[in-house]
Amino acid sequence: MATVQLLGDFTFPGTVNEIPPARRAVRRAAAAHLRVPDTTRRPVLDTVELLTCEVITNALRHTVSGLDGGEVRLRVLATESTFRVEVLDQGAIGSIPEICAPDPMSECGRGMFLVEALAKEWGATRNRTGTRTWFEVPF
Repeated sequence: MATVQLLGDFTFPGTVNEIPPARRAVRRAAAAHLRVPDTTRRPVLDTVELLTCEVITNALRHTVSGLDGGEVRLRVLATESTFRVEVLDQGAIGSIPEICAPDPMSECGRGMFLVEALAKEWGATRNRTGTRTWFEVPF
């Protein structure tokens, strides 16, 4: 069984203004694990940052986390060869995340499509306190 290391555990207010700091926090944690500056242009860091943004945006748009007083929690983990990012929201206003065919004329609706395309694996589980949406990216 692979050893899992917790690289970061962050909680942010559930507003769109917090998406850039959340992305940076996840990128910093991943870069520190690779022992490179977070400004290093590495495809794996760019992918982790992009997918984090997409999953957080999805949580804020479709769950209680995006309402006044809401929060979103991020956990960044690593095994010997894979980053795993978990986004924990405060409860869905509907179903768990799913992939939808993106409308070519729409400016939104591509988040989980990108996660499916770029992540090695991803998934989502619900419990009584919210939804945990996660993805894994090899490094």
